[in-house]
Amino acid sequence: ILKPGDATVTVKAEATDNADSDETYYTVTVNEATPNIEIDESALEDLQYDGNKLEKSDIDDAVILSGAGDEYEAPSGKWTAEFYKYTSDDEKADLLDGTSLLDPMDAIAQGTYWVKVTYDGSSDEYYGDAAAVGKVTIVPAALTAKVENYTGDYNGEEHDLAEWVRNNISYSHGGTPLTDDQKESLSITFSDQENGGYSD
Repeated sequence: ILKPGDATVTVKAEATDNADSDETYYTVTVNEATPNIEIDESALEDLQYDGNKLEKSDIDDAVILSGAGDEYEAPSGKWTAEFYKYTSDDEKADLLDGTSLLDPMDAIAQGTYWVKVTYDGSSDEYYGDAAAVGKVTIVPAALTAKVENYTGDYNGEEHDLAEWVRNNISYSHGGTPLTDDQKESLSITFSDQENGGYSD
């Protein structure tokens, strides 16, 4: 038997001088194998915030799917990923066995989430369904200043350099602009060789 499924085995006994012939039937069942899913949490512990929700493609490299061995067929089905808000490690077992009361959510804001990877074996003739659960953490995005030369003429009035800098700051990942509130919360310091430092 080379594939999962049922097979009927027939055992026949030929007639002898002391016994009649007889037949007995047995059913042999070969179940689908369970694929192995590994989630490399070390690769998912510092994903930087970029304003977009996490997708399957963001964790592809951290999910390792394998079958019964190199000499056997590899899993041919597809897997999906769902994200849940992390509160405690106690939630992992319930997510894995499907008894969790947590609802899937978009993983966008910085923080720690559960990711549940589910393998769909419905189209795989060798492997059945499987699941694995791991943690993923979104960390704050690094900021980078888009600094250009500022030129202004002296007119006896204050030059609002801080406001100019705030309007030229963007997130380094994806170029997502800062909101007005985020710009106002920036602490900005200026300095030059002649007049020392200034802050806003």
